[in-house]
Amino acid sequence: MATPGRDRVGDGTGLKVYGEGEWKVRNHGAGKQRTWMKLHIARDSESQQIEAVTLTSNAVDDATEVASLLGQIKKKVRSFAGDGAYDKDKVRKVLSKSGIRQVIPPQHNAVSDKEQRKHRIERDQAIKTIEAIGRKEWKEQQGYHQRSKAETVMFRYKTIIGGALAARIKEHQKTEVTIGCKILNIMMQTAKPKSIKVA
Repeated sequence: MATPGRDRVGDGTGLKVYGEGEWKVRNHGAGKQRTWMKLHIARDSESQQIEAVTLTSNAVDDATEVASLLGQIKKKVRSFAGDGAYDKDKVRKVLSKSGIRQVIPPQHNAVSDKEQRKHRIERDQAIKTIEAIGRKEWKEQQGYHQRSKAETVMFRYKTIIGGALAARIKEHQKTEVTIGCKILNIMMQTAKPKSIKVA
């Protein structure tokens, strides 16, 4: 029997603020005003809708935002998929506490937890399975390929909405990326074909 709920994928990407032309940066280096903000999203892997968004400074890592992203999702979350950047205790503790399956590959040099802490059980199982069948096979077994959908939405955001923020004030920037993500959701709802099985 399948576990109820939906699968979510997470990712983060940088957006320019006070962006300078790439030619100038290549030839003269970045000026003092050049900086980045980081967009973090969680997406429903089935509907492909962006369900949660945060915007932070570029000093904040992806793993830090998982609790905030999951807190925005009202529907039950069955699993959370993320790349190796999410292989951190703070993420696994949040997921374990909420009963969310962890589809996160352990680092290549990962070792099993000698203390056998609860939030690391799935990680330890992944390490053992990878040792037995290989990383590629583990990813296929876990449905890890779903994570690429988060990368796709980041590509779509930068292609359609843009890779730079127009707003200068942080609160306005948060509003800007939220609106951008809503636009992408509407576009997906409009363009996504509806498949009907023909007997």
